[in-house]
Amino acid sequence: MLKTAIRLVQLGVALAKNREVLAYLFFGVLTTIVNTLCYSVLDRLGLSTLAATFLAWLIAVIFAFITNRKYVFRADRSGGSAAKQFFGFFFARSFTGILDLVIMYLAVDVYGMNGTLWKLISNVIVVVLNYFFSKLLVFRKPKTLEAEPETRFVPEEAEPVTRSVPEEADEAGAADEEAPDTEKTSE
Repeated sequence: MLKTAIRLVQLGVALAKNREVLAYLFFGVLTTIVNTLCYSVLDRLGLSTLAATFLAWLIAVIFAFITNRKYVFRADRSGGSAAKQFFGFFFARSFTGILDLVIMYLAVDVYGMNGTLWKLISNVIVVVLNYFFSKLLVFRKPKTLEAEPETRFVPEEAEPVTRSVPEEADEAGAADEEAPDTEKTSE
């Protein structure tokens, strides 16, 4: 019973550490469902493969922006401009949307394969690429003070400890001091 409790706690910690990726995967699956269902409905309504793919993609992009901004990257809390984020999101998704169109055109129109199956395959590729574009370009966190030197608390009574020579220089210096002894030649 204790082992089960420990495993549940470990699972909870692992889930918390990976919240963003798990949320992205969850909403990526929902976006894929939205995209695929829209494509299937539009295809049955008689739209061409490219028209159905484009409209399904557009609906999925709007759905994905809303869910990614609010639930995945929590960018609505960072105070970032929603319009600027949407423009970046739309631009990145345009690239993967074009990739989706190319995959669908080749698979369905050129090679005559199953459109729904290839829509799912194409979406797996697109979802992975979209995560990296969203994470690294669109919803990236503002730079924090991580680049600044670390500040450490030193009690007033303690005297600061300083080194005039870095450790690497000490080791190099020690090697230099030994070198003349080994390089001595007989006179």
